[in-house]
This record gives sequence, C-alpha cells and structure tokens, in this order.
Amino acid sequence: MMLKEKSKKSADIKAAIIIKGLKEQISLLRVELSNLETRIIELETQINSIVSQLEQLKITFNIAENYVAEKGSKDIYLKVVGPDGTTVYNNNAGSGTFKFQNEESIYSSKKTIDFTQDAQQVNFYWNKGSDWQKGKYKAELFADGFKIGYSEFELK
Repeated sequence: MMLKEKSKKSADIKAAIIIKGLKEQISLLRVELSNLETRIIELETQINSIVSQLEQLKITFNIAENYVAEKGSKDIYLKVVGPDGTTVYNNNAGSGTFKFQNEESIYSSKKTIDFTQDAQQVNFYWNKGSDWQKGKYKAELFADGFKIGYSEFELK
C-alpha cells in the first residue's frame, strides 16, 4: 500500500508542476497579448495621424491605345466623391464644373493631356485643401462626355 500512495503523490507533484508551467505560459501569453494590443492601438493612432496629415491625393490610371479616337488635346476630369456622397472639391486647387449627361457636374481636378492614340499613363496630384474625413471614397474619371473609369479607396 505504501508503494501505491507514493506513486500517487509523485503523479500529483508532476501534475502540479505541469499546471504551474501552464499557468506561467498563460501569464506570458497574456503579457504578449497585452503588448500586442498596445502596439495595435499605437499603429491605429499613427494611421489616424497620417490621414489627418494627408495633403495630396495621387491618382494614377492608364489610357489604352485607341486608333479610332482623334489625336489631340483631351480634358480629363477627376471627381472625388466623399463618404457622404458629395463631390470633394477645392476651388483654389482648380476644381470647377463640367457637363456630363447634359447636366453640370462638379469635378475635383482637371488635367489636359496630349492624346496620341497610344497607351499612356496619366497621374493626377490633387490637394484637397482641408482635412480628410475617415470613410470610403470614390475616384471617378471623365473624358469626352463619358465616364472612363473609377476606383474606390478607404481612409481609416
């Protein structure tokens, strides 16, 4: 009988050591998770700071080759639509109006390009002039009375 009690006590001690080890690992994991949460909060703060400091928007798009369209000067209109559904504009940065589907529409920026019928890349650099709101935006492009493209992006 003494032998069985001794082996049971030995098993209890081993189980206690394992449980103690597991508790220490859980404590370490809690500390690591806490540190990770702190880092995530710091990153979110940095991202929010970046959004609030965003001064210029760059929109890049490609125009495909088109040997049917006429060569020459073409006006491309950029319309940035904010989270509230209205066009974001800055009169000091060249915003204005253009005709689309027989109605006046506000554009955020306009760029005149020399269309050569070959494929080309076009960049818009646009200064909003005020703080950006967090949310989903749409960038729409227009030329020759047509909507030629759009993209969506989100500022968090």
